[in-house]
Amino acid sequence: MHIRSYLVPKYESKKFYKWLSKQDLMGRWMPEGFELYEDFIGEYPWAIPYKIFFENEDEWKEVKNFSINEVVKSDIDVDVVILRKIIKEDNEIKEDINTYRILSKEYKYSILMQDLQKYPHEVNFNEFFSVKILPTTNTLLYEKIEDASIEESLSFEVPAKFFFDKIPDLEWDGKGSYQINGRNIFIFPNAYEVGVYTLLVNKQFMDEFLEKENLELIWTVLGEKQVFNNLTNVEVASFSVIIKKNNLLPKQK
Repeated sequence: MHIRSYLVPKYESKKFYKWLSKQDLMGRWMPEGFELYEDFIGEYPWAIPYKIFFENEDEWKEVKNFSINEVVKSDIDVDVVILRKIIKEDNEIKEDINTYRILSKEYKYSILMQDLQKYPHEVNFNEFFSVKILPTTNTLLYEKIEDASIEESLSFEVPAKFFFDKIPDLEWDGKGSYQINGRNIFIFPNAYEVGVYTLLVNKQFMDEFLEKENLELIWTVLGEKQVFNNLTNVEVASFSVIIKKNNLLPKQK
């Protein structure tokens, strides 16, 4: 099972979440964090090799070409996410936007579409959109080499550089945690014990961070189950689950 998480701008998160909940995640087509080789973990991300890398690579990665029409049909509540283009291009119809914001849940999809035909030059429901999202972790890789400096290849999950840009006080503890004034914020448990390969974050810190930066946190879960009918016949079923923070029930594909 693969669990990944992403930061999404709050004003884009509703639209993106609705669309993503209908997708099959198999094939690793979603953006992933960077894999960085052979640099010191204690110097991440401020050392020169890391600085040079991130000067040329953007952590915010684009998910392209999903249709606004898919999003509208998934929920009658189209709200300002769908009408944002009108707001930007025509300030004179803000009163209409506010009306839809209140009443859209009571409108059937077909009626709402008919009403919006009054502004065909402003809204194209077949238009394709892109959203930039940020994978919350990067991976530091250290391969076993002939000088025997390490006994086996190692990898560490570390927070995205974006967190360090926003929280300069984050410091590595010398083993497997990033702290602020001695308080553990991010923890890589495999540095301390054998177990599930993951990166953990302090919930209170993340709640405050998301609020301050106007972001949402979305998780993707991809897994598969194998059913052995006999020695030669194996059936494989995959599943995709999308979870948004503060949503009690995940959406499953």
